[in-house]
Amino acid sequence: MPDPEALDVFLFSDFGWADPYAGQMRANIVRLCVPGARLGRIIDVTHGIARGDVLAGAAQIAASLPYLPAPSVVVAVVDPGVGTGRRALACRSTGGAVLIGPDNGLFSMVEVPEAWLLPGSRESCSSTFHGRDLFAVAAAGVCSAGSYLESLEPIDPGALVTLHKPVPRRVGGSVECLVAWTDSFGNVVLWADRASIPDVAEGLLELPDGRAPIPYRLSGTYSGGKGLLLLEGSQGLMELALDGGSASEATGLAAGDSLALRGLEPSGRARR
Repeated sequence: MPDPEALDVFLFSDFGWADPYAGQMRANIVRLCVPGARLGRIIDVTHGIARGDVLAGAAQIAASLPYLPAPSVVVAVVDPGVGTGRRALACRSTGGAVLIGPDNGLFSMVEVPEAWLLPGSRESCSSTFHGRDLFAVAAAGVCSAGSYLESLEPIDPGALVTLHKPVPRRVGGSVECLVAWTDSFGNVVLWADRASIPDVAEGLLELPDGRAPIPYRLSGTYSGGKGLLLLEGSQGLMELALDGGSASEATGLAAGDSLALRGLEPSGRARR
């Protein structure tokens, strides 16, 4: 049985798997934990966040937190500003998870009532790999000593860098929104929730490059039949999907692209 006192560590990054970065971060956590540390499992939630996409990382962290055991430790590294003046921090969520990473907005979508500044200078700390040399070290510290966080300098959690989730915009009968990311299945995840989408069975997807609109249908699953589907995905955001295919390839949409969803009247005419 798992040790009920052990702390599981969950990793999020944009490292991918082709390089040793994720493995070195895991190894350093294990190496630096003192004998008798409360380190449990180290679990890779994802290393597939798009490179440097802090906003997408923030959304994926927030969507994953409800499924992590409490208490637990999250090490998140989407850090295009590594080695610059951006702060490194640890904070605690309202659910009790300790979140460790850069102060660049990565924890914007999580409520954090407490935060601490991580020490920025260590003799063995690379200026280009804080995931291994700073954040993994902090995770080992949390797992090794119950008083680790109290040894750090507290900072005002209200002063952390905040990124704002893009908000869909209604224009007549259309909803304009941005692509959040595309997943490995080719599903196009949108910065839009179900409440922001016209309550119609079908509509037209208007693309940013002026190509002919593509019909879509609302669906409850990815197996909604032929054609482009619009459905609520498991991360709380709407997705465009193609049964048995890639919606990203079919539409040419990628992260950051703008689009419009125009609902159709029962007559088949576009809403105005």
